[in-house]
Amino acid sequence: MDRHAIFRADLRDDIEAGIADGVVDPGLKPGDAAIAIIGQLRGIALPMLVEPSGVGYRSARRARSQKAILAGNSSSNRT
Repeated sequence: MDRHAIFRADLRDDIEAGIADGVVDPGLKPGDAAIAIIGQLRGIALPMLVEPSGVGYRSARRARSQKAILAGNSSSNRT
């Protein structure tokens, strides 16, 4: 198995464990969710690899955190 398949399988297993523990939506399909998460991670990483000085990750992360808090989705609001 190549490293990409191993990463995808590990992430799928983590999602399945989260579903079993009740902290991940049981409506998710673990394999599909793993593929989506990996795609998002790669999509986030690409601009930094291409132009590291042009990417304002701290600003983007701060804006995302503020949006989540305003929407009531901060980790402190989870049970």
